[in-house]
Amino acid sequence: MAYTVPELTPALSNIVLIESFTVQIEVHIMSGAGNLFSVIDNRDGSLPLTRAAALAPRLCAASEHYQQATEGLILIGAGDSKLDFVMVFFNPDGSYGAMCGNGGRCAVRFAQSLGILQHAAGRRISFSVLGAPYQAELGEATVRLFLPAPKTVAPHRSIELDGQQLRVGYVDVDSDHAVIDFRDLAGRIGIDFASFDIEHWGSQIRRHPAFAPAGVNADFFQLQADGSLALRTFERGVEAETGACGTGAVATALIAAHTVELTLPLRIIPSSGSPLLVDCLPDFRHPEYCTLEGAAEIIGHLRFELQAEAAPLSP
Repeated sequence: MAYTVPELTPALSNIVLIESFTVQIEVHIMSGAGNLFSVIDNRDGSLPLTRAAALAPRLCAASEHYQQATEGLILIGAGDSKLDFVMVFFNPDGSYGAMCGNGGRCAVRFAQSLGILQHAAGRRISFSVLGAPYQAELGEATVRLFLPAPKTVAPHRSIELDGQQLRVGYVDVDSDHAVIDFRDLAGRIGIDFASFDIEHWGSQIRRHPAFAPAGVNADFFQLQADGSLALRTFERGVEAETGACGTGAVATALIAAHTVELTLPLRIIPSSGSPLLVDCLPDFRHPEYCTLEGAAEIIGHLRFELQAEAAPLSP
């Protein structure tokens, strides 16, 4: 499936009336290497998290003003003496998301646009997600995110799928991923990497009993002639293929380094075509931290009037 970043018409003057409500919400549409997000400045706390959870499906849905649904809702909250800002991430279904690598990079770029990182010149930017601290560095066109060492890296697992064994790698990098070398699937389905039915295979792996009860994101990679990895990801919470997945890129680089004996840093090419660079230091076998670097930019603006009943947060 080919992914393109949609052409958006700045629509600050356009009011998208979903239901009557007195508060207008300004939403910025951002792309992190082709991973699309709806982003809101919530430093004043005017959008409670329960209401954000209820509104996430609508704020992430495609509309007449932007052509493609976004893959998550990000709220930027006020920082403190130790943090430049706080990031809250929701999946498009309203569930309370775990760490999102490309979302984190977009959050940093958005915080820069708000002017709250001016005092951060010359040092790493600090923010938190679900109470966990993260750091980042701003480049002219890219954002580099520093991720803590993975909680689990299991390169050689096997699951039963349609009566046959399939080799998978499992990585928990504050988000769970099952990573599949496409060569292990291609012999079974006889279809090339660009056109195989990721909705079918990805959804089976995402909900496989081996990863119950929470399930996993499913990442399929193919080694390219230049040593880079083409990557397609079926994301949990989105329940579809996404243009890119930051934590999926990190998980895939780790599994490929273990099983294909590649050397990091690795260039990952997601479905969007916008490259990501992944590294693990001091080495991939005993990483103290991993880095994820790629483009992050604001591509559009919308203003909504919304009404929804508050909903409990879902893990």
